[in-house]
Amino acid sequence: MLYGHTFPIKSRKDIVFYGFGKNKLSFLGLSLQLNSLLKQDSIMIPYSIEFAKPEDAWALLELVKELAVYEKAEQDVRTTAKDYEEGLRGGLFKAIVARSESGTIDGMALYYPIFSTWNGMTMYLEDFVVRERLRGQGIGRLLFERWIEDSRHSGAKMLKWQVLDWNEPAKKFYERYGAGFIKGWENGIIKL
Repeated sequence: MLYGHTFPIKSRKDIVFYGFGKNKLSFLGLSLQLNSLLKQDSIMIPYSIEFAKPEDAWALLELVKELAVYEKAEQDVRTTAKDYEEGLRGGLFKAIVARSESGTIDGMALYYPIFSTWNGMTMYLEDFVVRERLRGQGIGRLLFERWIEDSRHSGAKMLKWQVLDWNEPAKKFYERYGAGFIKGWENGIIKL
């Protein structure tokens, strides 16, 4: 869903049908770069890229747990579906999801605004995951590009996220967007 409308992309034909230009989607004054999509012969299986609703809480938690298994930290997930439901309902964070034609959620980008004293409003990507069996089909690209566009629309001046140092596939994915990684910084945390 892009600000009120769902655009499932099944083929190049749909890009034209839904009003996509050669390299951009223009809708309500927004533009989304689609260079990477247009280079593929077959885009992907049909998905709607839309904002999560509170009733999607269980699916979000399920994806977070799947990501935690991949990151070898399954035991560290302490949130509940209720946390996700309340967070979405209260505006604590947003999530963009990839919803299949059957209604299952197979990917998400969960994010929220933070303030950078050097850059101003920054959008922080807390979790970004596509089900392992569906990776490499373009779902992640659609989610990531929608997150970038929503962040621009919200007035963000910078995007920020973390990636594990051993996760080379993720690093390569981000580098395609011109991302850099800050060397010499460690993450500090205190669990309460």
